Amino acid sequence: MKAGVYRGKGKIVYEEIPDPVVGEHDILLRVSSCGICGSDLHVYSEGWASDGMVLGHEYSGVVAATGPKVTRHAVGDRLAVIPAVACGNCMACQNGRTNLCEQPAGKAGGYAELVALPENVTAFRVPETTSLEAAAFLEPLSVAVRAVNQAALGPADAVVVVGLGSIGLSVLQVLRDRGVAAIIAADLSPRRLELARRLGADVVLNPLHDDVPARVKEVLGQSSHRGYESSRARVVFECSGAGQVVGPAITELVTPGGTIVMVALFEQPVTIDPNPLVRKEVSLIGSYAYTQEDWKQAFGLLVEGRVDVLATVTHRVPLAQVDEAFRMQLNKSDAVKVLVTP
Repeated sequence: MKAGVYRGKGKIVYEEIPDPVVGEHDILLRVSSCGICGSDLHVYSEGWASDGMVLGHEYSGVVAATGPKVTRHAVGDRLAVIPAVACGNCMACQNGRTNLCEQPAGKAGGYAELVALPENVTAFRVPETTSLEAAAFLEPLSVAVRAVNQAALGPADAVVVVGLGSIGLSVLQVLRDRGVAAIIAADLSPRRLELARRLGADVVLNPLHDDVPARVKEVLGQSSHRGYESSRARVVFECSGAGQVVGPAITELVTPGGTIVMVALFEQPVTIDPNPLVRKEVSLIGSYAYTQEDWKQAFGLLVEGRVDVLATVTHRVPLAQVDEAFRMQLNKSDAVKVLVTP
């Protein structure tokens, strides 16, 4: 089969590799679409992977074959896949926090024609009313649902979303579905800001042109936002991975007693002044991956049409051009979400 194979920092090669071996409890999935994730970009740009790996964990497809002892799936099933598999035995798993599993397994490999998966992998049958392209967003949408669930929001709360890549825009859509009082979205890309406006942001801000803290105070100080009574956000979602954002988020964007949810990964360590955290009693929460409840909620959002994940797709690239697809995704001013289509 053909696959995009990692061959070192900044290099993925389209080449022929052996077809996957299908064990007696495995299914063989013919990949339909696979998204490029921010974590994939870190691997690609910073050399985090081993030579010969096939990356890609945001994918959907159709079952092409099954092992002789498979009972959960059949040939022809259309599946949205969550490729992470928790051990089920560690303390985190026993407490229901499978996203923090101490011995996780998983199966990337979405930048390929075929993937062999254990039949116990989390996979949802996709109804004919939902496209397989949209189904490829189950994994990143689950990340967004997890982030919003971490914040314990109510309908009277106002939020700021910083960073409008695929995850930030997914967070925005989940927030809009939850019916929060006001959503302010910030990014450097005019294209992403326009998309955020279309997807439900009340106000969009570009730090290149807007004094973001001042505008947040101005917007939230108005009485028109369903009674929200603070001039700062109850929750800030940090989805940019830009270190210079964290300090102002703590000191100027979030209200006293508010919460900052850290969703993005960072390339470099970030230095912050902890004193405002203490003085304002701000909660700084990390949000990582997803739990069973998160991906169930995400699947419901997808199949019920309550989010428009395909609105974020700016490029569809054949597998033969997978390296070019990564370079496209790195261009944040032009690309929002790049889908690789084997």
